[in-house]
Amino acid sequence: MPMTPHVRCGECGHVFASDATMDDDVLCPACGHCGAPGGVMRPTGFPSLEVFRRNVEKLRGEGHDD
Repeated sequence: MPMTPHVRCGECGHVFASDATMDDDVLCPACGHCGAPGGVMRPTGFPSLEVFRRNVEKLRGEGHDD
């Protein structure tokens, strides 16, 4: 199942599905704000095993500052 692109509202921070880019205006379904998104999240695929391991360590508080 393909992952859906999402954007974050520049006003309230609500995240919702959209194919918009940072140059497009979006209408937030939560607050009604119309304007550029505060962020765009696109699927990039699965992380490498090393990136996954580092992320798990960070979540568990085991990460080391390199």
